[in-house]
Amino acid sequence: MKWVMASVLSFVAACAQAKQACDMELQGGLRITANELAFTQGNKVQYKILNDQTLWLNGRELTLNDQQQALVKHYAYGIRALVPEVRQLSLDGVDLAAEAMSMVFQGFLEPDNTTAQKIAQEFTLLRADLEKGFADGTPININQQGVSDGDFLGAGFEQRISNIVETSGKEISWDVIKSVVSSIFSDNEKARDFGERMKKFGERMDREMKVRSEKLEARGNSVCRSIAALDTDEEELKAAVKDISQFNLIQMKKVIQVSPIK
Repeated sequence: MKWVMASVLSFVAACAQAKQACDMELQGGLRITANELAFTQGNKVQYKILNDQTLWLNGRELTLNDQQQALVKHYAYGIRALVPEVRQLSLDGVDLAAEAMSMVFQGFLEPDNTTAQKIAQEFTLLRADLEKGFADGTPININQQGVSDGDFLGAGFEQRISNIVETSGKEISWDVIKSVVSSIFSDNEKARDFGERMKKFGERMDREMKVRSEKLEARGNSVCRSIAALDTDEEELKAAVKDISQFNLIQMKKVIQVSPIK
């Protein structure tokens, strides 16, 4: 039974969070609003990009040449283009986890089980909150300290997923224990039936989740390539504008092949 719960958790924790799937670290913070990209270290703003084209440092606009200006625009565009990609990856991860959990409930619990209904509602609320977090005009905070409106896909998101899985695991495990005990103290035919039931469920789970998880993995790989490209853009901008060269937002732990720009 452990493999079922572990698989559901990994679908979301490992896939929906691009920073884990890509094996990367965020060494700084980022706040995204409609008109501003603010790059922070701790509680201090290091620099800003306003209206996706002007670079501000310590409250003043930096004078840029044409090449530097082009790099600023390209970097800002890359950040904003990544947001809908991560949004869809996150929603797909939650949907996949919800589907997997629904299959587990169908296999082991009664249709009117209150815990199953509660968990389904939790996934619905989680998805709605994700949609709300990505709504137009809503500030997005990434890896920032001291913010009051939460951190994008941060610890709170992970904790909610963990709570859902933990609650589900307790309910399902108890039902399985009762089935095992019943089989032990019954005839061998019931024991064989239970074993066959578990085997068929595992085969069905593998079969039906394989295609879905492969699609999610492909989307996750696409997001990783976009993040790696963004890291390259960041390094080019830092090399061109020495005033911001000491700040680093993205740190890739492994090399990810990025398709050349056509």
